[in-house]
Amino acid sequence: MKYSKRDMLEAENKYLDWVLDNLCKLTKISKEELSINTRVISAIALTRQLYFYLANDFKPFDIPLGKIGVPVGRDHATVNYGIKKIRGYITINDIQVLGIIDKFKKLMP
Repeated sequence: MKYSKRDMLEAENKYLDWVLDNLCKLTKISKEELSINTRVISAIALTRQLYFYLANDFKPFDIPLGKIGVPVGRDHATVNYGIKKIRGYITINDIQVLGIIDKFKKLMP
């Protein structure tokens, strides 16, 4: 079955919304907070980076990094940097990051 471009865009948007909604519930940080322009508040920055990682590494189809960043007002370079940061936390077995990822995996359909 072939999907139209419109169907694919709609599916991508629904997936990104789902990731963002569930991550915000897990971390108790709102979507609005993720969109503010700060690196100072580490919980917000970490949650934003987790969103980038989860949206990219668990995606059911190819979504450009730039599109992943749109809901939180970030570009593809920032998304790429955030993904690398989370992979670094995973490499050193960061308990907080691994715990959130594990909880998120349990929510996946």
